[in-house]
Amino acid sequence: MQITSKTNIKPIWLILSGVTTIGIAYGIYYWFNKDGQLPSFLAKKTSTNSFCKYSGFPLRFGSCGEEVTVLQKYLNTKIRTPRVQLKEDGKFGNSTRDSLLRIEKISTVSQTKYAQFKIQLSPFNKS
Repeated sequence: MQITSKTNIKPIWLILSGVTTIGIAYGIYYWFNKDGQLPSFLAKKTSTNSFCKYSGFPLRFGSCGEEVTVLQKYLNTKIRTPRVQLKEDGKFGNSTRDSLLRIEKISTVSQTKYAQFKIQLSPFNKS
């Protein structure tokens, strides 16, 4: 009399099913995260100005506008090479705040401080 067990699964089938499961899981992960974007049919539609909460001074997280672009240009002149340059998009986000804290040790920019940055950015143009 031969006793057979249901746990006698060939190791090769176990390995192949595990690899296939991991491959499918990675494929789904890659499909949802390629370029950091969700597929267009799953992405939420948001307006382009939903980030901008503040305009004018003081410049702070959530500020947008030409003044923030000038601030980002100033910070880019102070950033040194292994650091990545800021995107000059006019939005005061995490990267701009972190660079400002690291370089100037402040988190908001008053109008007088902004004028100093602007003069340092172009010393021959006093406007």
